Amino acid sequence: MKTMKLISTIAVSFAIITLASCSKEDKKEPIPAPKITAFSFLAANNQGAIGEDYTCTITGTEISVSMPSTVDKSALVASFTTNTGDIVKVGKLVQKSGVTTNDFSIPLDYSISNSDSTLNAVYTVTISKKSDSIWASYLPYTGLSTVYSGAIMAINPKDNVPYLAFKVRADSVTTANANMLDVKKLANGAWESVGKDAFAPATGSELDLDFLSNGTPYVAFQNSTATANKCASVMSFDGSSWNFAGDAAISSDMTSTYVNFAALSASDIVLAQVNNKAGSFPRRVMVMSSFNGSAWSNAQNSLIASDAFVYSENMAKAGDAAYLALIYRTAPYKHVVLKYQSGKWSAIRTDFVQDKATQTGISVLEMAPLADGTVYLLTSDDAVTTGSYQLRLEKYSPSTSSWSTVGGNPLPYIIESHNYAKVAVAPDGTPYVAYQNYASKQIEICHLDSETKQWSAPTVISPLVGDSCTSISLCFTSTGIGYLGYIDGNNHYQVYQYK
Repeated sequence: MKTMKLISTIAVSFAIITLASCSKEDKKEPIPAPKITAFSFLAANNQGAIGEDYTCTITGTEISVSMPSTVDKSALVASFTTNTGDIVKVGKLVQKSGVTTNDFSIPLDYSISNSDSTLNAVYTVTISKKSDSIWASYLPYTGLSTVYSGAIMAINPKDNVPYLAFKVRADSVTTANANMLDVKKLANGAWESVGKDAFAPATGSELDLDFLSNGTPYVAFQNSTATANKCASVMSFDGSSWNFAGDAAISSDMTSTYVNFAALSASDIVLAQVNNKAGSFPRRVMVMSSFNGSAWSNAQNSLIASDAFVYSENMAKAGDAAYLALIYRTAPYKHVVLKYQSGKWSAIRTDFVQDKATQTGISVLEMAPLADGTVYLLTSDDAVTTGSYQLRLEKYSPSTSSWSTVGGNPLPYIIESHNYAKVAVAPDGTPYVAYQNYASKQIEICHLDSETKQWSAPTVISPLVGDSCTSISLCFTSTGIGYLGYIDGNNHYQVYQYK
């Protein structure tokens, strides 16, 4: 009997344990359905791509946010949170919040599954164009030092801060600084001096502004005191003072006009100028100057006719290459585009005039090269109607070594002599053109519409101030903020911002 009781007791105990075990299993929390609970794009994880945080709206499985159209959305890093254990993928690639880069130029699907892969969901992320992006007046420079024509605004690539270089105009307050070179930057909501005010002598309005990739600013200008001939000089700012690159003048036997340069590194600077004095080089020819980190050398470019007079020229850089465009002074005013890279020059356009055009218009010559070797060239011609000059933006494709007119036709705006025009390409790849309307004297801007592939209707930037607008600058930060500047009729520098 004792044996039977023992067996019975063990059986009962086993049953109780089994029931208790089953009860615990029955109470186990079910694995929740996969879910994205928050989604954003943080500036800290997208340095150089966006300048502020963007928090997305989640509606069901649709995730949406708006950004300025100028932001490059092709390589953004998203930050997100999910239910514990969820696995997130784009295609077959597992996503890591705050780390993985994706192309959001078009709607992108995020697939998500719970920890045991029994449930799945798909979220679609869409970045739309910000509807309230406009060009608005922004911190004009109206300091005591009024500005001569020839002022230039450019973006420091290190911190995306706009800089302004200009020659000081004489007035009752700043007479001592008259005709000297000055550089300001936008900081803490105001323009502040970069080093000493009016730190270098300059004559004329021939000056240029550039930066190294580490943010060091450089200026090139026609120096009135270095030599009797007013040759070009180049200076850089070391964080406390401005210093000459090499000697104070690049030559003692040349007068530099139309000064343009590109600072590729501290030991690789190229400068273009038109010589305005007969001497070692003929008058009105293009002379190229190169700085190797210690000394300057000067020579004519073998790709340019040695006896050719130059009417105007422009230099711009992208990546490790610089580009030079020039217009010959004699009819039919042909133009040339050259490329400088690794110490060598090559031609990507020579002695060119548009088909059916009388000549290349002499009032506009601007470039906007890209790091991949693409070059945007802004000129004018009368190919459509003889004697009626229109702006034409062309694009050079390095993969095919060919040129094409952007938008298929010239811009539908007539220009006259002494017009001003600039071209810049936003980070999303959209070209913008700003110009002075000859009839109204106002500044207008248009862009290539990404959907129609045609030029947009012009936006009037400014009311007419003092019956004059000169020295247009147009530039974009890497985060998509646009800046447009010009000198108004009161010799103040007006700034407009697009964001």
